[in-house]
Amino acid sequence: MADFLGCTHQNANKLYAKLLQDGYIVSQQDGNDHRKQRIYLTEKALNFLADNKVGSLENVKEIFSVVSEDEMEILIDAMAKLTESLGDK
Repeated sequence: MADFLGCTHQNANKLYAKLLQDGYIVSQQDGNDHRKQRIYLTEKALNFLADNKVGSLENVKEIFSVVSEDEMEILIDAMAKLTESLGDK
């Protein structure tokens, strides 16, 4: 996942945990290789993507190309705090 996203494993793990916690993805063990986890988008994620007209992966990568690894970690942490704060209301 980290290679696919072009970020560190630490940042990919944080993002994975937050998306899982918020119900945007589900994870299932691979039927052929028990060391692998398969990640699937949920209905919630598909609705979010449709409602927000999120572009292609290339567009998203281009948008985030100006953000360093350190800045990405700060961004992920800040987004997690904001999401938690909104959930409390």
